[in-house]
This record gives sequence, C-alpha cells and structure tokens, in this order.
Amino acid sequence: MGEIFDNESMKFYNKGWCYPKEIINWTSYIFYGADIKEYYLGFIQYEIKEILKENIEIDGMFFFCNEEGEMKYWRIMNSKIMEEKSIITY
Repeated sequence: MGEIFDNESMKFYNKGWCYPKEIINWTSYIFYGADIKEYYLGFIQYEIKEILKENIEIDGMFFFCNEEGEMKYWRIMNSKIMEEKSIITY
C-alpha cells in the first residue's frame, strides 16, 4: 500500500469505521467518521474498494472537507466510486 500506510497507521484509521450490529429492514448503513490527514484518503478509498469486492450491490456517499474548507465527495453507484467536487465550502 505504500510507505505511509504502515500497519500502525492502518490499524489506527480503521477505528473510524462503524457497522450496524444488525440490519434493520432491507438497508444496512456503513459509516466512517474521523479527522484524517488528506494523504490517508487513498487508504480510505482502498478500504472502500475492498468492501466493494464483496459482490454485493452498494450505493452511497462519502463526504470530506479539507483544511481550506473545500468539500468533496465520493459517490458510489453500482459498486463503483466516482469522485465529485461539491460547490459547498465552509
């Protein structure tokens, strides 16, 4: 995964994942919440791609905001990631 994605860092940033203990009705939501350094976004994207390999249909969004207040998001449709740039700034 590269030098910046050492085992200790990966273990640390994996703590941001939240999975439901059980599925309620027909939808299951996965959440990632953490303040991370921007260069670790590649690791988070890698993690999402690993989840998408599970042969289940996944749709969703991951929002993130950089230090300059620019918001971007990854839209996941039909188990494919598309990076989008939002017009919202903080």
